[in-house]
Amino acid sequence: MGVARRRLHDTNKSGWWLGVPFLLLLSQWLFVGISGAEGEYLGSRLIFALTGGFCLLFFVVLFVFFCIQSDIGKNDFGEMPSISISPMQRDFLLREERAKSTSMLDNVKMMQKLSELRDKGLLTEEEFQKKKSEWIQKL
Repeated sequence: MGVARRRLHDTNKSGWWLGVPFLLLLSQWLFVGISGAEGEYLGSRLIFALTGGFCLLFFVVLFVFFCIQSDIGKNDFGEMPSISISPMQRDFLLREERAKSTSMLDNVKMMQKLSELRDKGLLTEEEFQKKKSEWIQKL
């Protein structure tokens, strides 16, 4: 129950979703216990079937909730727990991050070179602004 409640909280659902099927099962067991030997009536069988059907329906709903992706970031129940990823996913994310930082470093270097050329008088202010605008548009 504790793990299921935490999983529901990861998907920003209340833990009370767990209570509905268990309350239905409890009421079903109580009804069967109360009806005892007289439980052969059509009404008791109908109630037993209905509560069982609703329980099954709620367990299917809970299963769907357990399978959906967690909310990213903070939700009503707190911060997202740490995510465990496979080594292949980690390597992919690291390569992607390196590519971003490399391209950012290249952009900074290009702007510095253009600035140096302008400072040395090899580029006019207009040429510098034009080249800078062209470079920014490529991003």
